[in-house]
Amino acid sequence: MSANAFAVDLNAANSDAINYASEIKLPAVLADTAANDLDVKVQLGFSATAGVKRYVRFDLTNAQFETPVGAADLTVAAGGPVNLAPSVAVGGTKGSTSVVIEITPDATLANSDVLTLALNNIKATGADASIQYRLYETGVDAAAGNSSTLAAKSGKLFGFKSALNAKVTTKGAAQKIDVTQESKFFVDAAKNDVTNVIGNLTVGVNANVFSAAGAAVALADLVDSAKVEVAGDFSAGQKDTDGKLLPAAAVLTDATASEVTAAKATYTVDPAAGLTDAPLTLTVDGKTALATQTFTAKLVPVAKAAYTVNTVDLGVLGELQKNGSSASLNLALKPGGVYQNYVRISNTSNLDGKFFITVITDEGKTATINLSDVAGQPATLAARASTTQMTIQQIFDAAAAKGLALSGEGKLRLVVEGEVPSLDAQMYTTSKDGNSFDRF
Repeated sequence: MSANAFAVDLNAANSDAINYASEIKLPAVLADTAANDLDVKVQLGFSATAGVKRYVRFDLTNAQFETPVGAADLTVAAGGPVNLAPSVAVGGTKGSTSVVIEITPDATLANSDVLTLALNNIKATGADASIQYRLYETGVDAAAGNSSTLAAKSGKLFGFKSALNAKVTTKGAAQKIDVTQESKFFVDAAKNDVTNVIGNLTVGVNANVFSAAGAAVALADLVDSAKVEVAGDFSAGQKDTDGKLLPAAAVLTDATASEVTAAKATYTVDPAAGLTDAPLTLTVDGKTALATQTFTAKLVPVAKAAYTVNTVDLGVLGELQKNGSSASLNLALKPGGVYQNYVRISNTSNLDGKFFITVITDEGKTATINLSDVAGQPATLAARASTTQMTIQQIFDAAAAKGLALSGEGKLRLVVEGEVPSLDAQMYTTSKDGNSFDRF
């Protein structure tokens, strides 16, 4: 039984009021249970002489009595049973927010003796609820609820706290894209690694939060169903023989993939089980180049009728980066065209590293080559070194050797990648007569 399974003590140094799920639609009837005790304890605060009437008043804020308060609901413990001879004088009816109980103890009560008001079901009408206790000498003052008190105390009766616990527990990705393998695999000593954990998700509930029924809340109390949607570029994922993405391309552990497309993966979460630090694993086909990108996630729930549970933006789940740096040249002229087109690559870092060039045609076909595949170029550039000037024809010849053919207007785009912290790529073209040039 949790620490919340005790009555609220207005004299306690720290509030022990329980928390209900803030997703509960209000107004709502909240149940008093053994695990979720709404009873209120308070020291009398002023002695009560045997046989002398006193009047006890309780007032609720943001709550109403759902079950009428009875005289027997007020008791006292004073080293042994004491008959208070209680009777409800004013209020305490269903829907009311206050009650006055007249007492005539058959034994003298000290100011430190503790009264207990047994509360049954309560209707919550607003935010956190509080209860105020006041002890009066006369019934007139008690009925009026004025300031002529013998003792007074107030405190929190119950609160509200979000029950839903939906979050990214580990933001990835675990591995980088390997530029040495044409950016088609992930970094791994054994090479050809096609799997990568993008990030981990949790969809469940917070501890010590109660449902309207007075039990520890469960995910199934809040939602009829729930989906997790992950946005990102899944186009490099595992495919069938027809080139269609398979559910195995992106697997969220303990959830069911209902759809995996090039731009989004959708999963069904079982409310009875939820997700606990569940990894999303991306499996690629090893044939399609991976792009650096960010994956984001959101939870899309369908709430139970008595609850309000909104879509939760879970933010960034993971980021795919490459194990190096890159630069794009978006307009390389047609090889063999009327203008001579040159490319120069520089390693601007203080580390040696291998370099690669991805050549892209007008129709989007690609081929990735090692820098050394280009005539006269090395595989590795030393720190702060640059290549000699390469013609676009030399670069295309190396790509054509891997099966790439010109298309459209015959122009190309280049992506230069290096296993170094920083690089630079520049391109220029000369005029037909060779007397001028333009850099772009």
